[in-house]
Amino acid sequence: MLIGFVFYSFLLFDNLIDSSTLAPYLIIFINLNISIMSYYIEGENGKKFEVKEDDKPTVKLVMMIEGETKIGRKTACEKYGYSEPRYFQILRQYKEKGFPALINKKRGSEKKPVRTKEVIKKIINLRYLDPFASPQVIAQKINQEGYNVSVRSVERTITEYGLQKKRMFLTKAKKKTKRI
Repeated sequence: MLIGFVFYSFLLFDNLIDSSTLAPYLIIFINLNISIMSYYIEGENGKKFEVKEDDKPTVKLVMMIEGETKIGRKTACEKYGYSEPRYFQILRQYKEKGFPALINKKRGSEKKPVRTKEVIKKIINLRYLDPFASPQVIAQKINQEGYNVSVRSVERTITEYGLQKKRMFLTKAKKKTKRI
């Protein structure tokens, strides 16, 4: 609420906006609530230990501790929002590699993509300059410029951008013969 007031007064005092136009937006701005959900582990003596939801490795560890010792696997899965197969996967990873296995890793390949924007532009450009050039020829020309591109990457780019050859089939006209 203090942030909304500071923002509102900043705009008013600097004469950037009058109060009548900002009032509806201010109400929406003040009513926004940002909260981070927390999980609580309760001990035998009644004391609670807080684990914030955005701390994923700790949440996984707490889920396994509660699942294996206190409330059971199925209840722990429901409480922390994981499926049972995922629970057992996390448990197996933890037993094999310890706590570092609980840290989420970046998804996707670690390799750099071959088809960068620059390479894609070159493929498109070469295709427009010579529409009948094969993907092998285009890949060879790009490789001569110092890029490492496979024929398959060129084929993928041609397909994704709809640059396939339009084949024109010429049909032979039937000769009309006169019957006598």
